[in-house]
Amino acid sequence: MENNTVLPAVNTNPTVTTDEDIFNFLKWLIEIVPQMYVDEKGYPHRKESGEYIYIGSGNSDPKVMKPLILYGASFIEQDVNILNPFVEGLTKNPESEWFYSILELSASNYVRMIQKSLIMHAIASKDKKKDPNNDIELAAILAPWVDKVDETTLKELDQLTRKMTEYFNVFYLPKRREARIHCGLLNDKNFRVANKKVRAKTWDALITLMKQMFQTEDFSEYAVISKISGCPQLDAVLRVLLQVYTMLNRYMRFLPDEVKEDFNFPDGEVDLDYLSNCIDNLDLFRSKAKYLVPSAMASNTVNTSTFPNPISNVSGSVGLPGMNPNMAAPVGLPGQANLGLFNGIQPQFSVGMTMNIPSSGVCIPGMGPSMPMMNVSAPGINPMNTSAFVNTGPFGKR
Repeated sequence: MENNTVLPAVNTNPTVTTDEDIFNFLKWLIEIVPQMYVDEKGYPHRKESGEYIYIGSGNSDPKVMKPLILYGASFIEQDVNILNPFVEGLTKNPESEWFYSILELSASNYVRMIQKSLIMHAIASKDKKKDPNNDIELAAILAPWVDKVDETTLKELDQLTRKMTEYFNVFYLPKRREARIHCGLLNDKNFRVANKKVRAKTWDALITLMKQMFQTEDFSEYAVISKISGCPQLDAVLRVLLQVYTMLNRYMRFLPDEVKEDFNFPDGEVDLDYLSNCIDNLDLFRSKAKYLVPSAMASNTVNTSTFPNPISNVSGSVGLPGMNPNMAAPVGLPGQANLGLFNGIQPQFSVGMTMNIPSSGVCIPGMGPSMPMMNVSAPGINPMNTSAFVNTGPFGKR
């Protein structure tokens, strides 16, 4: 698919927002995931196949599936599920669960792919005939741990990242209204016990690399407690992701060119100024979107003549209500082995990387071994925003 994604214009009036502003922001967030795109009508798709995202509605009959559409779409049909993460309640809804899953695990997989790429550079650097690269910055990055990695390190990284939720994951604590980073390498002693076959020098190399990438000892400074009402999960999670992408910025250019080709944004860049601006406007977005409750317009049954990939009669049992494990369309859900993302079903890509997706968590749509990354710019955090207590990692509190 040709890369035609254009960054939506930032609203220059901080007191007014429109449905189009909200739609553009949701579309932009989803398209951070390179294997996803949103069409002109507002329906997310898997880029590889063009399939719609079908999601069950609450406690509805699991056989009844409806395509997902974004809030703010110009025309919303009756038989759809509407993604509106600006409305949060006491109960979960499958639309938002899908949304948060792709956001959180895509960031996790970006971390993994950058680390794997750097390790490959380190291995190649030991053979001057194969690696004529004289990049001074890259040499400085590799220097602290280059002597501890080899081809076996790559296999051990695959083993450690078999469940990305244990290796690196952004998660949300509803009772505390807090988003945090869990990292098995730095803050989970049981993680090493569970992977005792991994060599000591690999542990040393990966721990050094993780601390180097994020300039942290345990990620405690990355925690965010939201202080806004209405959508604290969205606020907290996005603020943590803003910090993650900021710290990954300098490493994006070291990914293979064939990996970067899948980016949805020009040159693979994610505009963190835009992300920060939208985070600062979440209260305005919510005031506009709060009257449309997710799934409120999801009624009757889906008209399978309207959308491709008709729904089969197999009942769903894959973690979210109404999800059919035999369908390729509802991407990113536990148990959907047909996506080729789970243990033992790993597609191979030319860059020689594999990406294991956790079977216990929700998975990223279409994320194969050539998981691309973004070349991000410095964030423009509004210092006057008091909606949340934000630590921005090594940059200090903002």
